[in-house]
Amino acid sequence: MTSDALEAALWKLGTKKLIANLETDMYKGGAFYDSVPPPNRLFNKYDIETVIIDGSKVYTLSVKDQITTDTIYYLHGGGFACGLSLIHWEIVTYFADKLGYKIVIPDYPLIPKSDYIEIYDFILNLYKEVSKNKGRIFVVGDSAGASLVLGLSQLITKHNLRKPEHLIMISPWMDVAMANPEIETLQPIDPSLDCEGLKYAGQVYSMGDLQSPLVSPIYGDYTDASPMTLIVGTLDLLYPDCHKFSEICKEKGVNLSFYEYENMVHLFPLFNIPQAKEAREIMIAAMQ
Repeated sequence: MTSDALEAALWKLGTKKLIANLETDMYKGGAFYDSVPPPNRLFNKYDIETVIIDGSKVYTLSVKDQITTDTIYYLHGGGFACGLSLIHWEIVTYFADKLGYKIVIPDYPLIPKSDYIEIYDFILNLYKEVSKNKGRIFVVGDSAGASLVLGLSQLITKHNLRKPEHLIMISPWMDVAMANPEIETLQPIDPSLDCEGLKYAGQVYSMGDLQSPLVSPIYGDYTDASPMTLIVGTLDLLYPDCHKFSEICKEKGVNLSFYEYENMVHLFPLFNIPQAKEAREIMIAAMQ
């Protein structure tokens, strides 16, 4: 698939409209919001363990007969309102195939039933358990999950916990207020995201505390954080704040490798397009 074909497919899929209707539809639930369990075909190649922790599922995936001590802690996106999707299972199996590491994938609590405090409590407590492993740990996330990667990094520093080897953020949601004026120019051309829908999700998630560094990680302090990699496309509604974050990190001497891809959409590394291959190779190199 080409990048143009992906963009056309995303418009046709109607994700932007679904996000625009978050305020009215979120409380109805339904397939758009529910997590997709591991597809049956994966069980032929991977060992997948499922446990319930505090009412939420946590999956651990690894290639069958593969022995490893290294772990990827993967935080999925979905605007804090939607669960795991097929593209998340595709990317975590890609990582498992390329690196041979164990992947821990929390199906963490979501809004509107939970807020950012409850979500962070869950992912932090699970990280504490994961960090007991002897091998290396990498924390990776996409979109809202990438926002959680940065917030979790703040909590790891605050609580003096063992730091991961590297943090990887794919199209992170840096500021839930969506206040950057450059976002307006991207609203008509981003095929996936809608500004007003995201603003509403941000309000529910934050309980109105929009500038908390955990809620909007652009306000956080990363001077003592693990090395970071951020990948984003310039057609992404979240791009302006990602670029702003890269400039802040540069000014403060934060260890961030920033990659922006011209005319690429939200989460493009998760799709089967040529540009995704290069972005994926960057992520693999950061975790080897």
